[in-house]
Amino acid sequence: MTGLSLALCACSGAIPDPRSLPEVGPLPPRATAILRPATGHVFEAHRALPSAPLGEVAPAPAHQGALPPLALAVGSGASTVVHQDFVSAFSSAGAEPPCRAVRCSDREAVEHVVVGRADAALVQGRLCSRDLQAGLRESPLGVELFALFVSPSSDVDSLGPEQIRRVFTGQVTDWRELGFAAGAITPIVPADRGARERGARVLIPGDRFAARCVTVNDHRALVQRIQEQPGAVALVRVPGQGPSQRLRTLSIDGVAPSVAAFDDGRYPYGAPLQLVTLGAPSGGAADLLAFARSPRGSAKFSRYLTASR
Repeated sequence: MTGLSLALCACSGAIPDPRSLPEVGPLPPRATAILRPATGHVFEAHRALPSAPLGEVAPAPAHQGALPPLALAVGSGASTVVHQDFVSAFSSAGAEPPCRAVRCSDREAVEHVVVGRADAALVQGRLCSRDLQAGLRESPLGVELFALFVSPSSDVDSLGPEQIRRVFTGQVTDWRELGFAAGAITPIVPADRGARERGARVLIPGDRFAARCVTVNDHRALVQRIQEQPGAVALVRVPGQGPSQRLRTLSIDGVAPSVAAFDDGRYPYGAPLQLVTLGAPSGGAADLLAFARSPRGSAKFSRYLTASR
């Protein structure tokens, strides 16, 4: 009880008449603050009012100040394909309440939503069965699609998953070992570390690229390398505007890379961007999802992120 203080003490002399005690006014309301670890933002949640007299109903506390910001956890994978000003663009679009973000690993971002430290999370990848059983929900925003490119003169037209693993882990060094025309294999991977790690996870899960893999920084360097070494095969992020020019795309198990093939599971070599919420998106999280799927929001995505259908 906050409105009454009771003290028991031993004293000598006569007990004073309660009617002679001075009157004391009600205690002031006590503010209670809550810390949201996902944002580090402290906001006043409510004020505890003095207890009402017996039999009466205490009035509802008046709303104090603005609503707390929407807490968004941005995973490290998602941060590579979502521009830094995505959150500020959402807030400037009239988001109410505004949005505040914290950057962390993708796993930590999911855990923030599970325990209520964040209202939503942006992550790359798919939720595991444990997350889904806990009530989390994925809302797809796009996919970072990976593909294999070779020289137009190459006689390689399709590779299987095990052949790809052997090529990029260095177990084979000549196309003849895989049943094609003889020629040295030069595996090429992105120089960007994050893209390279995500590519390895989707292309050769559980393994790392061999040290003999060549890294390239951009499309021009990639084209030049393949022109110089016709036996090269390159792991490339497919730009959203379409396939690369002057290179030929390989099928994997007979399936050509496309967002449609990724969405229906026939071509699994991509890293999806997801908005994760506890249950269906609602309130500020639903507004954020709508913004991310709008032309203005999707313009804040990397050119390597293609919208899911």
